[in-house]
Amino acid sequence: MLAYPVRVQRRSYRGSDDPTKQAQIAELNRVAGILEDYLNKQIEERKEEHQAYLYSGIAADLGFEVELVRSILFSVAGGKDRFIVHKRLPSRSNRQK
Repeated sequence: MLAYPVRVQRRSYRGSDDPTKQAQIAELNRVAGILEDYLNKQIEERKEEHQAYLYSGIAADLGFEVELVRSILFSVAGGKDRFIVHKRLPSRSNRQK
């Protein structure tokens, strides 16, 4: 189970100065940032403590291929088609304030 806030790992490229590979890694990191922002916003807006997300739903919402979304988020979230996020809710004493 993934904990909130979500942090999506970025990749680095330490190989030769291959501009194609550098551009690929930069694009993956750009998409990772978009996914991280999207997930954290969705989690924050929903009230449930445990929230399920489908890779296909995220891909459709953001206009990315499902396999791209899965390849970036799988190492963080796991799951074949979906994953669950645990959002810690405020304690009862804090909710009453």
